Amino acid sequence: MLRQLILPLSSSIWLAACGDAPSVQQRERGGAIPVGKAAAPQALAQPTTPADTVSVASGKQGWAILPLGTFHAEEVFEAAAQQAWVGIFRGPQGYYLQPTSLQTARVVDEIEGGEKTGWSLSTPNTDTTLLLIRGLPLREKRPVEAVPELQRAFWPGERVEFTYQGVAYALFATGPRSTLPASTESVVTNYQLFLTTRRQGQPITQRLLAQPSLDDEMIDIRFGGDLDGDHRLDLLLDKSSHHNVTNPALFLSRPAPPGALLKEVAEHESVGC
Repeated sequence: MLRQLILPLSSSIWLAACGDAPSVQQRERGGAIPVGKAAAPQALAQPTTPADTVSVASGKQGWAILPLGTFHAEEVFEAAAQQAWVGIFRGPQGYYLQPTSLQTARVVDEIEGGEKTGWSLSTPNTDTTLLLIRGLPLREKRPVEAVPELQRAFWPGERVEFTYQGVAYALFATGPRSTLPASTESVVTNYQLFLTTRRQGQPITQRLLAQPSLDDEMIDIRFGGDLDGDHRLDLLLDKSSHHNVTNPALFLSRPAPPGALLKEVAEHESVGC
């Protein structure tokens, strides 16, 4: 990404200032949440062995996602403006999905010698834009109930329990965390993020992602709610492992295979200045 600015609610909330992005320590909210026994009925247990979890390979055929902002040439495909997009927006009444057009313009990329090789992406919608999705069969505006407690950086050792559409879930992360000598930078290795719930009385725990290391960066949960219309939880998260990279990824429940909760259907990666 060329330049990323923190903008008001009429613009994309994906953007952060190029060269001035908040550190992972600044984005940490409230410290670690201890991993413990769920308070909800039929407590959702944390698995202790790999055999207790399921993993699902990503499948991105036909799907695509785009944040708004300015990007390097290779980070936006040429025909993007001609595609059918659905936006995740936030307005005064909350979150909603709505079909939208994508507006593109060529802009100067200073890294490429000041040539107009970069892309600027925007939409006509004046509400806050979380993300654009290609592949959702939506024809009209639809409100989306969100899980606000999930919109946060998610550190190893944290666990959040919540209910969505009457179903109890728990999201938790594992992995050792340390601080570099003579530095405030955090280093996390072997990071893993899990989602667990019950289906037909049986526990299901799925490993959503694994990162060998996180360089002064932390996995961000950007949105939790029903995006594909099946009344089950979907997730939008930034799985970047480096502070100069933005890597949103979309996980949907409808395409998930039997025995799984979510499937990653699309991602977008961009780099800073």
